[in-house]
Amino acid sequence: MADLPKAFFVHRVTVKTALGHDFSGELFSEEREVPAFVSATNRLIRSTNYAGTDQVVATATIRTSLEYADAFAPDSEVTLPDGRSGRVLEIAHNTDGAFGAWQHLKVVV
Repeated sequence: MADLPKAFFVHRVTVKTALGHDFSGELFSEEREVPAFVSATNRLIRSTNYAGTDQVVATATIRTSLEYADAFAPDSEVTLPDGRSGRVLEIAHNTDGAFGAWQHLKVVV
């Protein structure tokens, strides 16, 4: 099991983990800085829900170590290195399956 080399994480993102809702609205954790590699890519994401189909434009893909997986929950707020912010739309835990490939967390914002 090999993680991506730490030198690969040339950026820093700030994450406020989504914790749910209460009577006053959404709940988030305190801000946490996470080392990452950020790729600015615009793409259209579609999802089907009970009300029809939603379309959202994703603006960045973040790759970081699996040790930061607990910081990224669906709908968490992420601030990118350039100051733009968005919500977590997709999370993928990329593991090596015992083949020795690099493992990492991929987050789409």
